[in-house]
Amino acid sequence: MSNLPRGMMRGWDPMLAQVLDAGTPADLKESFYLGTEQGPDHPYVKAGVRNAGCNHWPSDLPGFREAAEAYFAPMCDLGRHLMRLIALSLSLEEGYFDAAFREPAATLRLLRYPPQPANAAANQLGAGAHTDYGAITLLAQDECGGLEVENAAGEWIRATPVPGTFVINLGDMIKRWTDDLYHSNMHRVMNGGGAGRDRYSMALFFNPDPFTRVECVPSCRPERGTPKYAPCTAGEHVTEMIRRSYASAAS
Repeated sequence: MSNLPRGMMRGWDPMLAQVLDAGTPADLKESFYLGTEQGPDHPYVKAGVRNAGCNHWPSDLPGFREAAEAYFAPMCDLGRHLMRLIALSLSLEEGYFDAAFREPAATLRLLRYPPQPANAAANQLGAGAHTDYGAITLLAQDECGGLEVENAAGEWIRATPVPGTFVINLGDMIKRWTDDLYHSNMHRVMNGGGAGRDRYSMALFFNPDPFTRVECVPSCRPERGTPKYAPCTAGEHVTEMIRRSYASAAS
């Protein structure tokens, strides 16, 4: 079971705590979650918004907090830049999504995937096949490899690490915003990538503030009928998807 506080994605998440591919064994990974530092007087904390609050910083790792915060802030700036590019690609004003990401619900997940154990259950992977829940994911991975992405033909393609680059995933909110013009990409992680050692990665899940209304953007609305997805808030969508993945691991 995860030791994460109820409703929070902050702190250490142990091995076998999550099932990303429903119906498969629990994932073979452990991670540490970080988010925007929000004190008790922050409006989201006072309102009881899920995952609002303070981080759980390790007391025995000098420099960890400073390094994490130095990475987190510019990555959020990069996320805002990418969302402006997405807006332009949809024939929208460059700043169409700016308000939604003024105070993003961004989560940084530091991940360790151990080598694939000999006694692993059938179809038990580092991360089972899934799409990301939110807007975009900015992933930094080490040279070990193991990330695979499903192409349009249903084939799994290795996302071979390229030094000095990020892997950018579109998440399920992009599908909602574009009425399926853009898709969230299915991906998975094979432990060790054949290297027989730990794999490390850092995923920044860059999502709108939880009260953002997610609905089809004007340039993607169908000429007839209604969009495929009913409007919802970003918080409602992400909360439900996370609940499902951790409920599966606990069952």
